Amino acid sequence: MPARTFVFVPRGLEHAFWNGGTTEAKLLSTVSPPGFEGYFEELAEGLAAAGDDAQAATRLRKELSEKYDIEVLGPPRQATY
Repeated sequence: MPARTFVFVPRGLEHAFWNGGTTEAKLLSTVSPPGFEGYFEELAEGLAAAGDDAQAATRLRKELSEKYDIEVLGPPRQATY
């Protein structure tokens, strides 16, 4: 998508986002209701702690999905550089 693109994703719609390009990208995400940002904070901290332990990362994702009442579909995307 070109720079400054706006996307609205209604609740319950399957979606994903990632940088498929070769240059650095920035994402500004507004999430409602308030409090869901904790999911991303806990996910980042937990994945950093899990390191290369795929089983720990999977457990973390499952725990956070239950805690924040979301369903994560498919395997995690792998970064390509």
